[in-house]
Amino acid sequence: MRFFRSAIAAAAATLLAGCASPPPADEAEPFVAPPPNEPQASAEPAPPAAPEAPAPKSAAAAPKSKPWQFSYTAGSQAAKADGVLVYLGRPAVADRKTRKAGPSDLDRKATVAPLLQARSKPLVEGRPLRVCLDPGHGGQDAGAASADGRTVEKAIALDIAQRVARMLRKDGVEVTLTRPDNRTFLPLPDRPALARAKKADLFVSIHLNANPSSGPRGVETYVFPARGMESTSYEGKGASDESKQWWPGNGSDWGNVQLGFCIQRRLAAASGLPDRGLRRARFVVVREARMPAALVECGFLTNGRDLAVLRGENGRENIARGIYEGIFDFAWGTMAPGLPAHKPGPPVVEVVPPPASAPQPAPPVERAGSLEFVPSPVAPWTPPKPAVPADDPSDDPATAAARKAALRAAGLIP
Repeated sequence: MRFFRSAIAAAAATLLAGCASPPPADEAEPFVAPPPNEPQASAEPAPPAAPEAPAPKSAAAAPKSKPWQFSYTAGSQAAKADGVLVYLGRPAVADRKTRKAGPSDLDRKATVAPLLQARSKPLVEGRPLRVCLDPGHGGQDAGAASADGRTVEKAIALDIAQRVARMLRKDGVEVTLTRPDNRTFLPLPDRPALARAKKADLFVSIHLNANPSSGPRGVETYVFPARGMESTSYEGKGASDESKQWWPGNGSDWGNVQLGFCIQRRLAAASGLPDRGLRRARFVVVREARMPAALVECGFLTNGRDLAVLRGENGRENIARGIYEGIFDFAWGTMAPGLPAHKPGPPVVEVVPPPASAPQPAPPVERAGSLEFVPSPVAPWTPPKPAVPADDPSDDPATAAARKAALRAAGLIP
């Protein structure tokens, strides 16, 4: 018995040692926009050093897989997944027999299934990940501003985007910014078009919020609504014309939800700001994106507490780190149900130089992803793939069992 108590204590100590607490937020300080001609980090990453052989994992320290817990309230669009606020496309409904609340059929397919079916493999293999970051506004469009006018949205958005880009480039990611400075303005449709021209694997637009009242605060992430689904703020009667149409953004319905959820979960945790949830909206930049896309609102310039975080050096760094970590959770497959938020980083790939006599290798596959993306259709519109794809053969038994349990609980499989 004494031996087993010692083993359990050692395992607990190992788990606690791996949990890093977020850095403390700094005190408020005036924000100074970076100089327009400030040099940008090179988009060409340095060749990564040869990775060290991973240490064998202890069986006691391995995380236990379990399905995410979803909670619903009948008549409300506000739900929670893994403790993160997620707004449904339609109010939850109560089962006539059990009286328990659950998602509508549309949300089962467009909101719940994408999260339960998150894969645990990298989005791309054989080449660097490509990310397009879009700092909102720019040029003559300053965006929102603080009450005293000292802090404007375009400057904060660019600063956060540059920080995210720096973090990503250190990990070998190819990053494109839609504007390099605060003097440049790019029309809204041209921003996702630039991402497409650069063959980006995902698109993230960075913004700051504002409200006539100084009360609202916190962070929120928007993704494009699925076909037949309204925006979160829609208050009209009957289906809107927009919800009946197919848009380019609908080509990545599942990827949109997964990317937005990853960013919102990490951003709220890293920034310490209130979680205002994953929401839906038909913003132009996500509507026209032909790859997984999300628009992030990084706090309210009209709220004193949020403004103090946004004006602080540490505050902006923490916000950038949350976005960066969310991108990695999505891109490297570390958001599968029941798995903890992993430390971001590219997959370990052993690079073996070919012999001099070896033939030229074949060009890399354009997209070797494993997440269940629905390809952008060519008119006329064709139905998307089934909501429940085949099992992932790379899953370990515990994760596979957890996935099936989650799908069964959601009513997606018998």
